[in-house]
Amino acid sequence: GQIALNNLPPWPDRLFGFSGSEGGHDPYIEFTISFADLTDGGTTVPASVDAGQNLATSFKVKNQGLGMAAGIDPITISYYFNNSNNCANTANPLVSSSYIVGFISSGSTNTNNVNIPIPAGTAAGNYCVYYKIDSGDVVYENGNEGNNNYTKNVTVTAPIAPQLSLHDFTITTVGPKYSGSGDRIAINGYVQNIGNT
Repeated sequence: GQIALNNLPPWPDRLFGFSGSEGGHDPYIEFTISFADLTDGGTTVPASVDAGQNLATSFKVKNQGLGMAAGIDPITISYYFNNSNNCANTANPLVSSSYIVGFISSGSTNTNNVNIPIPAGTAAGNYCVYYKIDSGDVVYENGNEGNNNYTKNVTVTAPIAPQLSLHDFTITTVGPKYSGSGDRIAINGYVQNIGNT
């Protein structure tokens, strides 16, 4: 905070909060307490992702308060991947993890690039990313914790599989007309991918 000191005693390493004495010559401290206010600072999350791929996100946490955001323990940022109809589910999410931040100065933004792995078996449909700032509640924000959450809808699509086609295949035996166990045969032809991937 901001500290103004008047009439310091001859021992400057000791500060007292005395006031109201006759003549007003006792030392006193006038200070302002400032609080942190953590909020989303422009997080980016892609609108869609294929099942089995990583969702490349950039989580940004801004301290828009006048005080430094710090606690006895590091600040935890937790994130979750859920069905869109239960976005804030933290009990049994489809995917969840977290990372820690030491502190965030007033006016500063902490950026952390995170790849959220989407399970290969995830059905195509509507999902949601939910992340909670200071999930361990170590930063005192003077009642401004209501802006510590962020949500973004994400569409999961089924990956496009290659479509293989066989062309002009012929099989011939090497030697007798009918091959037996252990005999070799000759195969001619080619395989074409006629899909979009």
